[in-house]
Amino acid sequence: MSASLTSTRKLKLSVTVRVMDSFHGNRISDLLFDMFKKNGFEEAVMFLADRGYDRRGLATSGVLGLSLKLHVTIETIEEKEKLLPLVPRIKEIVGSNGWITLQEVEVL
Repeated sequence: MSASLTSTRKLKLSVTVRVMDSFHGNRISDLLFDMFKKNGFEEAVMFLADRGYDRRGLATSGVLGLSLKLHVTIETIEEKEKLLPLVPRIKEIVGSNGWITLQEVEVL
């Protein structure tokens, strides 16, 4: 790495669920976005899959490009001290609906 580049170590959280998966009547993706914003995270992004599968079956976008079964991934990169305390609540919200990954990343 060049001496002129500065970097910071942070954590990247990725959560993948289906678009309409919910927790107590609220979409999981909306709950996570609200949680990240309320806790002062700088940003989060949501990726909508074109197709995918899991133990609940296959999901494709089809002719009209719409499916309520499609997967969505919500990602954020944040300081370890801000992110780690929220992981138990995130695990509770996601439950068995999807998967959660957490990895250390270098932000340039």
